[in-house]
Amino acid sequence: MKPNRGTIKALLCLCGCTLAAFAGAGDHGRRAPADALYQTECGSCHLAYPARMLSSADWAQSMKGLDRHFGENASLDKQDWQHISAYLARYAGDGRKRMYQTDTATPGEPRLTTTGWFVHKHRKVKDADFRLKRVGSAANCAACHRDAERGEFDDDTAKIPR
Repeated sequence: MKPNRGTIKALLCLCGCTLAAFAGAGDHGRRAPADALYQTECGSCHLAYPARMLSSADWAQSMKGLDRHFGENASLDKQDWQHISAYLARYAGDGRKRMYQTDTATPGEPRLTTTGWFVHKHRKVKDADFRLKRVGSAANCAACHRDAERGEFDDDTAKIPR
């Protein structure tokens, strides 16, 4: 027996509602509202990267090693650590952007600039461009992405400062 159009529409609607319910069950990957503590603590040394750029597992791993965060002691008191960890976990990406390349400088620490998606998105940028005085490194998103502080990384508005 072949289902009629009404049955198919009902099933599609049910599937869509179910997917929407699951999608809304967590905040993973959504644009996060600004968090003053995260901006102050993490943004005092580098761009407070949007939480969606790494998975919750990656953020948890990074937060565990704050006493040796890329060669620096970025330790936080327990309350601030819990607050920032919860914020990052809630708004973390879904992990599709993972795919690390080996980074021997800081083994075990998630590094945004070595994720497969970052490398792919920046494949046309020369290594020398990342070393320009006005850029400094691939981690300095704001050097080329003027709206990086707001979490906007539009390819069309990116410009390498020469």
